[in-house]
Amino acid sequence: MANAGSNLISGLTGSFKNIYDDIILAGGSALEQNGVIKLFTASGDEIAEISSGKLLPTKYFDKNLHSGATAVDQPINGYQVFKKGDDFVVKRAPETSGYNASELTELTQHPNAHVLERHGADVTDEALIKRSGTPSIAPDGKTLPNPPPYASKFESTSKLKEALNNTNPNSSNFSPPANGNSYAFDYPLSGQASTPFGYGIPAGGGSPVQMYRVKVVYKKRNGVWELLTMYPQP
Repeated sequence: MANAGSNLISGLTGSFKNIYDDIILAGGSALEQNGVIKLFTASGDEIAEISSGKLLPTKYFDKNLHSGATAVDQPINGYQVFKKGDDFVVKRAPETSGYNASELTELTQHPNAHVLERHGADVTDEALIKRSGTPSIAPDGKTLPNPPPYASKFESTSKLKEALNNTNPNSSNFSPPANGNSYAFDYPLSGQASTPFGYGIPAGGGSPVQMYRVKVVYKKRNGVWELLTMYPQP
């Protein structure tokens, strides 16, 4: 049942209000508890939370299960709600403005690339905290039994671009092995940068840690080196 008389729910506006209305019209429900609005499908599955003006997914988009789903309103803090019948899910919709066409190609051409999805500057602290827990749930919904040492993100588009442009195959720092299809390296190649690239939440939670290096991972596909992931690290 929708707790429509609650202060937070009655105060929803814009995309939040439109998403809420769609869920309720499809037979779903909402519950306000301890300053958080929880959204549910008609079958009782939790879709997402709305807290402090942000959307944090609980039920994530699966390209096989949710093929043909349609978007509900606009993305909110890097996430977009999709609807298929009376079912609702949330998909990561990373911010891409600020990157030119060449940079976007580099960031997304590998089919499993996830730089923007998991480490982009628009990833929220709440999503990092969720990834630092057990199980570890990445911002794009990828679940692992244990968290990485740090759940990290780039602090800005400019810092991500700085790392990308200094580690791509056209840069002087790119020196892959003669054989093999995988290449991982750190940037800077030695030492640390003078300013942080981003920050991360330690596994299990804790205060954010500033990060002055970047881990870069490339995979060769059809004879071409393509970026798989890139993330700030201590």
